[in-house]
Amino acid sequence: MIPGTTGDGAHRRIERDPGTNHVSGQVGGSVIQAEVVYGVPPATAVPAATPCQVPLVAHPFVARPEDTDRLDLITAPGPTPVIAVLTGLPGVGKTACALDWARRNADRFAGGLLYADLAAHRHTGGVAVTEVLASFLSALGAPDVPPDLPGRVALFRHLTSRASTLVLLDGVDAPAQVRAVVPASPGSVVLVTSRFRLGGLAVDGARTVALGPLPPALGAALLGSAVPDGRVEADPDSARDLVRLCAGLPIALRAVAARLAERPHWPVSHLVRDLADERTRLDGFAVDGEDPVRQLFDATYEALPAPARLAYRVLGLHPGPEFGRDLAAAATADAGVEDSLRALCRANLLEEFAPDRYRFHDLVHLHARGRAEREDTAAARAEVERRTVRWYRLGASAADHAVLGPARWRVARHDPDRLPDRPSALAWFEAERDNLRSAVRQAHASALHDEVWRTCEALWASHLHHEHHDEWVELHELGVDSARRADNPQAEVQLRHQLARLHVEAGDLVRARVELDRAAAAMSGYERAHALLTETAELLRAEGRPG
Repeated sequence: MIPGTTGDGAHRRIERDPGTNHVSGQVGGSVIQAEVVYGVPPATAVPAATPCQVPLVAHPFVARPEDTDRLDLITAPGPTPVIAVLTGLPGVGKTACALDWARRNADRFAGGLLYADLAAHRHTGGVAVTEVLASFLSALGAPDVPPDLPGRVALFRHLTSRASTLVLLDGVDAPAQVRAVVPASPGSVVLVTSRFRLGGLAVDGARTVALGPLPPALGAALLGSAVPDGRVEADPDSARDLVRLCAGLPIALRAVAARLAERPHWPVSHLVRDLADERTRLDGFAVDGEDPVRQLFDATYEALPAPARLAYRVLGLHPGPEFGRDLAAAATADAGVEDSLRALCRANLLEEFAPDRYRFHDLVHLHARGRAEREDTAAARAEVERRTVRWYRLGASAADHAVLGPARWRVARHDPDRLPDRPSALAWFEAERDNLRSAVRQAHASALHDEVWRTCEALWASHLHHEHHDEWVELHELGVDSARRADNPQAEVQLRHQLARLHVEAGDLVRARVELDRAAAAMSGYERAHALLTETAELLRAEGRPG
C-alpha cells in the first residue's frame, strides 16, 4: 500500500495537518502515514548535498607513478562498485597517496567524496561503524538518521544509488568496517588505507596495492620539496645517503627534513653523520619533542597479540637481513611460530618476500631490537642469540657433511640426523651466506667462541664451490681468534690451514706461509694436523715457493 492512497486503490484527496496526526478528506479505506520508514526510504528521496570531505595532503608529497598507475587500473569505472586497499608498513605514505588520488580523480564522482579517519571512531573493542555511517548520511543531506545500523546501511545505499561516489576510509583495521559503507551506484569506489593486509576483503572482490618504501630518486625528491633552500640539490651524494638511512620511509624523510628546516645552516652531510649509528638512529627522527617514527611502530606493535609481540622482539635480535621459518622457530623456541609470523606480516611489520622467507624493513628491524632491549632481560636476549647462532652452525655442519661427505677430517664432532642432498646443501649455503657471516660476527662479539670456530670449519665446503674469498678470509680470521680464545689448538690448526689455503688460491703466498708457520707452532704433535700442513706446503711448492 502506497502512502497517500486509500486501501481500495482509489486515489482520493487526502490532506494532512503537518502539526498533528490527523488527515482530512474523503477516505475509502485504511491509510498509512509515513515520512520516513527506516530501511525503506521514499522513492523520491535524493541526496540534498554533494559532499567533498577529502582533505588536502598537508605535507610535502611526491607522486608514485607505478603505484598510482596500478590504483588507476583497479579502480577503473565499471558496472559495480570497487574496493581498493592501500596497505604497507607504518609511515610508508598510504594516507598521502590515497588523498592525492582522490583529489586528482574527484570529477569522476558526481555523488561526492566522503572521508572518514577511523581513528576518530575507534573505541575499546573496535570502530563504531554506526558513527561513520551517521556522519556520511548527514553529509549526504539526510534529514533524519535511523538509530540502528541496518537502517543506516539501507539509507546510505539508497542515497548513493543515483551517482558514483567515492568513500575514502583511512586507518581501517577490519573488513567489516568497509562492507557497511559500499555505495550502491556503478562506478563508485571505496578506497581503503590500512596498516593490515585485510585479506578478508578478497571475498568482496577487493584489490590491493602494497606500497613500499620510496626508491632513492623519489626519496631525494621528497627531501628536496620539504627543504626548498637548495641544500638537498647541492649535495646529492649526502641526500642519497640520507634516503638510505631513512630506508625510504616517507615519515622518516619528513622528520629529517623538519630537522634540517629548523637548522638552516646545517649541511645535509651533518645529518647523515648524526644518523650513522644504528643504535641511536631512531632517536634521530624526533623533532620538537615528538617521535613520529617510533610512535607509529609502537602503536602497531602494541596492537599485536602477546605471542606475536614476543616473536617480534626475538626476531629483532636476528643478526642478518632476512631469515627462514625454521630459524624463526628455533630462535623463538616455538614450533607454532607460524601464527606469529602471519600476524606480523598482516600488520606489515614483516614481509614474506619468498615462500617461508621473511625480512624486516631496516627501521622496523631497529625498532624490534630496541623493544627487545627495553622489555627483555640480558639473559633472555643472550639465550636467543645462542639459539640463533647454534641453528646456523648446525645447518652449516649438515650442509658441509652433505657436500664433502663423512670422510673429511673435522675437529668439530657432529653427526647430522638428516642430511640434505648435495644441490640443496649448496643452495642453502648461498641463501644463508649473509646470515652466516653476520652470525659469526655476532657470536665472536659475544664471546661464543666454540660456535665461531665450529661454524667457520663447516663453511669450507661453501668456499670450495662459491668462493667469496674476501668474506671467508675475514670469517676465518675470526675463527682462528676464537679457537685460540677457546684454548683449542686442534681447531686453531684446522682454521689456520683453511686460511692458508684461501691465501694460496688468491695468490698471496706470503700470507699463506705465515699461516702455515703459525699452525705448525700450534699443532703440538697432532698427527692429523701435520698431514694437513704437509698438504698445503705441497701447494705452496707447486706455486713456486719453498714449502
